[in-house]
Amino acid sequence: MKKTVASLLSLAMASTVLLGSAAGVYSDSQVKKADALYSLSLFQGSDKGYELEAGLDRSQSVALLLRMLGAEAAAENGEYSHPFTDVPKWADKYIAYAYENGYVEGYSD
Repeated sequence: MKKTVASLLSLAMASTVLLGSAAGVYSDSQVKKADALYSLSLFQGSDKGYELEAGLDRSQSVALLLRMLGAEAAAENGEYSHPFTDVPKWADKYIAYAYENGYVEGYSD
């Protein structure tokens, strides 16, 4: 129960930070929320900082989901596969784990 509540609160914080940053101007509150997510190892940003204006792409969303579920280590250490050809190298293990566990499905053209 505690883990579910913590995950929901983290998701709410992430949504507030990322949706509120669409205009590219960050309030102190948004930065504090990003800092809090960072301190929980849920949100990592990039080599350029948080890049809140960029929003989340599919791979980043899956990585965030796996972190909230506590499955990041399992994804990084496992031997999973996926059929997708457009996955960035850094996200390959996350997407493979998510695919093998039914979190992502994809579709054919």
